[in-house]
Formats: sequence, C-alpha cells, structure tokens
Amino acid sequence: AATVAPTDAVTLMDWSWSGTIEGRSDVPSFLYAVPVSDGWLVEHTVLAAVDAVAPDLLRAELAARLGERAVVDAEAAGRVERVAIPMGVPARVGSGRVAHFGASAGALHPATGYSVGAALRAAPRVAQSIAAGADVHAAVWPRSARRARALHDFGLDVLLGFDGPTAAAFFDAFFDLPDDRWREYLRVDTSPGAVAAAMRGVFLRAPWSVRRRLAHGDPRRLVGLLRG
Repeated sequence: AATVAPTDAVTLMDWSWSGTIEGRSDVPSFLYAVPVSDGWLVEHTVLAAVDAVAPDLLRAELAARLGERAVVDAEAAGRVERVAIPMGVPARVGSGRVAHFGASAGALHPATGYSVGAALRAAPRVAQSIAAGADVHAAVWPRSARRARALHDFGLDVLLGFDGPTAAAFFDAFFDLPDDRWREYLRVDTSPGAVAAAMRGVFLRAPWSVRRRLAHGDPRRLVGLLRG
C-alpha cells in the first residue's frame, strides 16, 4: 500500500492513473486507499459512467498499480470485494399503500451512491408521518428534496461528460470549497440552496477549461432547476 499511500492518511481520489482502462478511455477512473484495522482497503474505481465498467477491467488497473502478485494474494485470501452501485436511479415518489424508502425510493446520491446516512436521518420524519396518518410519500420526498435531487442529477450529467484531466481539475476546485460546503453537496438530503451554492463555488474556482464544460448545454435548464 505504500506505493499508493506513503503515509497513513486516507487517499480519497488519486487521479494520476486515470483514463487508462482498456477500451474505456472515455471514463475517468481513480484509486482510493483507506487504512483499516488489519491492513488497507485499496480500490480502483470509476465515479460514474453511462455504461457500467466491467470489474475485470478495473482489476487489471489495480494490478498494474500494485503488482499482479499483490492482487492474486488478496484474492487467494478472500480479501477482495467487487462493488457495483447503480448511479442516477430515478426518485420514486410512490403512490397508494406502498411507500418506497431509502435506496428503494431512489434516494441515492447520483454522483456518489451515498444513501445510508440520508435514510437514517429521514426515518423519524417518515415514522411521524405514518403515525399521524399523513402523506407518507411526501415525507419520503418532500419538495425541497426533489429540488435538490434535480440539481444533483444535473451535476451527474456534467460529470458524465468529463475526461480524466477535466475530472481531476474539477475535483481540485470542488475540494477547494470550505469543508462544510462540499460535505453538504455529498448529502443526498441536503437543501437545494446548499447544492446551488456548491455549484456556484466550483464554477468560480475552476479553470476556464472546466468552466466551459460546466456551462455546456442549455443554461435555461439549470435556471429552471434553481427556480423550481
């Protein structure tokens, strides 16, 4: 692990190996490394892609980075996990007596797949709605959450158009935001105002090459989302 994480600090996004996936150079990829109680969790992954990237292609990138022996040994020890998180799952408001909740309701962050924290925070609100005989579907997806989700979906569409260098420059600007600002953006249940503020902050900090990509498309769509 010292080859990718020379200290004990978490490496969240290492883009230095990006854009090399065989046959999928259009999909930015990155590595992250996290120290755990009995070693390291090291993973090579992609943030989002229109078409899923085969795990074997990501394994090849990890082997190229760590060495084939390291990956083979981990596999032999049963210390390998393969993860596929569906991104951009549409929000399901539900109707009638069946109420979807959490991931079943599409409450996954479109750009990260995060959902558990938001589900735990929403549980008391939804439970109170059930107890009061109120509209449970509205409690699962209140209007403010639907507005924030529309902005997050817009952000995912932008990310899907990035190549490796553009994605790296974008995240340099994103993590240059104040910590609470980018953390709020990564919450699927954050306020639409917080999402919009993060978007504005990234645009102002990003280089012009990234700004042009951020501004690509019909600006009326974004204006409509911000006003919706």
